Amino acid sequence: IAAAHAAGALTLADAVRVIYHRSRLQQTTAGQGTMLAVALSADEISSYLTPYTDVVSIGAINSPTSVTLAGDADALSTIAQQLEMAHIFNRFLNVEVPYHSPQMEPLRMELLASLAELQPKTVTIPLYSTVSGKLIDGTTLDATYWWRNIRRPVRFTQAIAQMQLAGATHFLEVGPHPVL
Repeated sequence: IAAAHAAGALTLADAVRVIYHRSRLQQTTAGQGTMLAVALSADEISSYLTPYTDVVSIGAINSPTSVTLAGDADALSTIAQQLEMAHIFNRFLNVEVPYHSPQMEPLRMELLASLAELQPKTVTIPLYSTVSGKLIDGTTLDATYWWRNIRRPVRFTQAIAQMQLAGATHFLEVGPHPVL
């Protein structure tokens, strides 16, 4: 959201609106799940997810060999046990909100309504989306985009790779905690 504002796609008022409603709504899912970091690729983790697709999903693709799963705590505990037996690194994150998981689905309509008046603009500096993993022009950062931002996996690896292809060599993370 900060990048969208800095790139010129969102006014400060619209960025604050997104931050406020996104945070407000996601916090209502506190206690409904958690997140699990796993040292596997998105393709490699898929077989572990098959029995749980209605309650667990990939929350983030952090690197070519690292994902974060999000969703129901009991299902993630079962997956963690299976990963342990296979000697695959995994660690629960200290969160109580299952970001980017099926547990976000009930938030959709209220988020779309809360952000319906956003007026995104064309960016003045390049902006790469972790929703699509691609360079975007900013005009698509409407309510539907921010819904996808809440529900779909963070495509961090793809976005960074696209930036590197464009010549970026230095990166600065703006966030509340360096774990991300």
